[in-house]
Amino acid sequence: MQKYRRDRNAYPIQIPLTSLIDIVFLLLIFFLLSANFLGREGIKINLPQSQDATVVSEEGVSVYIDAKGRLFWKDTLVAPEQLLEKLRAALAEKNERLVIIIKAERSIAIAEVVRVMDIVRAAGAEKLLLATTKEGKR
Repeated sequence: MQKYRRDRNAYPIQIPLTSLIDIVFLLLIFFLLSANFLGREGIKINLPQSQDATVVSEEGVSVYIDAKGRLFWKDTLVAPEQLLEKLRAALAEKNERLVIIIKAERSIAIAEVVRVMDIVRAAGAEKLLLATTKEGKR
């Protein structure tokens, strides 16, 4: 006597992919938005404008001068003596090939910028750049 064989898996097992795809897209959007904020710097400075502003592709260290004449090294407030020490340490670490970028407030007196340039030169930097923005941009 032969018994009828019952299919135990009448319905094939299916994995709901819709919810997994939603999660993947949410993660993708999250990482795209969060990566957008990684390159932003914390000190707000209105740079002077120039007609011939060019984009520099070299990596460098920024020294900021705000509207009150305060100096910032990597987002931390420093005195001129501390800036000299930090520059010397950074230049010794990079074998004096480090590019120093001075980002000075548009309204700051030129004497303050020259003072910082003297500090950078005294530290032994060979490359010094002044950051500007192209005219018409803000």
